[in-house]
Amino acid sequence: MAEKKLEIFIITPDATESDKYKFHGNADMVILRCLTGDMGILPGREACSAILDEGAVRIISEESERMIAVLGGVFHFENDVLKLISQKALYPGEVDTATTETHVHELEARIAAADTNVAEREKFRKELHRARVLLSVASR
Repeated sequence: MAEKKLEIFIITPDATESDKYKFHGNADMVILRCLTGDMGILPGREACSAILDEGAVRIISEESERMIAVLGGVFHFENDVLKLISQKALYPGEVDTATTETHVHELEARIAAADTNVAEREKFRKELHRARVLLSVASR
């Protein structure tokens, strides 16, 4: 892969004083889920910013690929530095899969039962999408 690396900062409110970032490291490439679709970032790319959708952030280097579930936020990329700010970001091991799977089944039942209430059904669909994002990252 590339000799030049990206420097990545994932910033969340739950970061501790000793560890100011949810993630800080270098990579050859990052793939982000934006509202308009997936976006890949490579070293040397022109500056850009976007609003993030709920999805997995893939941090790829020669040695490994890391995934972090990001539940919305924004990012800015400039001079090979990516700064991502999110209210919530979870590593695969931080997802309680049993509870999340149970939540998925409950939401599917609620969606089926909310036939006449469009607003309620849409709220449950958004929650279901979020839960499925968490499960997809946890399964990696």
